Amino acid sequence: MPSRIGIDLDNTILRYDEVFYSLAQAELWIDRNCLCDKDAIKKGLTKNAESAEKSEKRWQQLQAWAYGKDISKALVYDGLFNFTKQARLRGDELFIVSHKTEFSNFDPSINLRRSALDTLGQRGFFKSIIQGGLGFSLQDIFFASSLDEKVKTIRELKLTHFIDDLSKVICHPDFPQDTIGILFEPGIEKGSEEKRIFRAWDDAEEFFSLSSWFKAELASSLDFLCPFPSSGNNRVCKIRMENGEKYVVKKYLQLSKDSRPRLQAEFGHLSALWQLGYRNIPKPILREESRAVYSLIKGVPVKSIGDAEIKQVLIFLTSLSDNSIKLRTFSILPGSDFRACLRDYIDQIEKRYNRITQGAKNSKWEKEVNTFMKQYFLSTKEFIFNKFYDSIEPLGWDVHRPFEETERMFCPSDFGFHNILADTHNQEELFFLDFEYSGWDDPAKLLADFFHHVGQDVSWEHKWFLLEQFAAHRKQDPNFLRRWETVIDLIGLEWVLIVLNVIDPNEMERKRFANPALDPAELVKIRLAKAGQMINEMAERMRQGEDRISIPPRKQMVSP
Repeated sequence: MPSRIGIDLDNTILRYDEVFYSLAQAELWIDRNCLCDKDAIKKGLTKNAESAEKSEKRWQQLQAWAYGKDISKALVYDGLFNFTKQARLRGDELFIVSHKTEFSNFDPSINLRRSALDTLGQRGFFKSIIQGGLGFSLQDIFFASSLDEKVKTIRELKLTHFIDDLSKVICHPDFPQDTIGILFEPGIEKGSEEKRIFRAWDDAEEFFSLSSWFKAELASSLDFLCPFPSSGNNRVCKIRMENGEKYVVKKYLQLSKDSRPRLQAEFGHLSALWQLGYRNIPKPILREESRAVYSLIKGVPVKSIGDAEIKQVLIFLTSLSDNSIKLRTFSILPGSDFRACLRDYIDQIEKRYNRITQGAKNSKWEKEVNTFMKQYFLSTKEFIFNKFYDSIEPLGWDVHRPFEETERMFCPSDFGFHNILADTHNQEELFFLDFEYSGWDDPAKLLADFFHHVGQDVSWEHKWFLLEQFAAHRKQDPNFLRRWETVIDLIGLEWVLIVLNVIDPNEMERKRFANPALDPAELVKIRLAKAGQMINEMAERMRQGEDRISIPPRKQMVSP
């Protein structure tokens, strides 16, 4: 059944931050360093006005200008056009309900409603979807002179949903019980389990498209969507159904230049593990072209990583190793950036280096990236490459020889405590997440990555314990530990490039897909500083003649 969706106009469809900012700056009512944000501007007026009365009068004047003669300068929120297009394709009905008097109370010469309709017409709201517009008619637009009248209009329209930036609308005592009220709060870092909130119109599109999908597949409608804050590569939301069931939805961005089948790998591999009896992982529920639904794990981040936690990680990894033969009966893909032979360790570094240097071209950080590479990275790379070839020469190893089946196993890939949760009630029980890069790979890479991963804080003693216990368990792979020794510095060098991968425009696009509020320049600055720290630590170990330059010298320790 199609939805009847009502949408507020001001600060929900039209964004006024830039309009208020430019008007207030032109009148010298706010400081130059005032943020371009409506709330910040209002505070700036209070700070610079001689009295509260003067501040309020200036605010009313700004509103009269912004919603009247300068409304044409207001921007339409990003994602609104796509949301509207997709809603039309689903057959949903859309209405705009705005609390807007006909004339400005501050300046009665300004016809606010006419100004709003003119602006909507200029933005293509009254053109058909085929013509590139949004398909509204004048009969879909409703203005109310008071809050009570607005709520009455919402009730009379028998809307299934209403989206507004003001909680006083959603929480109005006469707001219809049969209408789902949703707050629009752009810029909010994370959602709330108490309120239905959209951070952006992309969230709205996700909510309604999921609702349509779930009605067909799960025989229940979507009641609630709460986006998780993300610094990763995907949009992840917690959802609640009308029947009370809760799930996690993960939406994957698939770029044309990225051939890695991340959704297929994660959903398919979790399905295989689930069939083998694993229950400390998400259960795959549903999938379609670009997103998948998984069970919701009631867990919390691991606060303290001690002996018990490391031993659970060891049990999980050795279990995956032991199940290699059984997993071969399933359609398990190679891991992303997997190593088929030793030469791949060299080639992957070269590929990452080329992607970063090419990605930096014509960017504002090109000079800084090139300086870092030439002055610090390349000399370290040459040293580590030479050290690698020197280490395998006496062993007689051929870098091009494909790894045997006994030298490979199913690897979770992006593995570490950043992707592990502790059970809410029993925090000694761990759950393992994020298998989108998983697949067949060299476990020496898996353990070397665990040593170097910058997203977790594990003591070196625990890392060494995990490595040695895991090596002792892999009796079918007698060269595992020696192979790890030869690649540990190569992986350490690769991690410098992994830290810098946001310089690749494709990776930056993925980050911004997951977090639309991301500041690319600030992220690159932080990553360059981290890469510099990593290279400096390697350079110091090179000067001291250490055997391994990407990790500190091993100390005497007592095994956990």
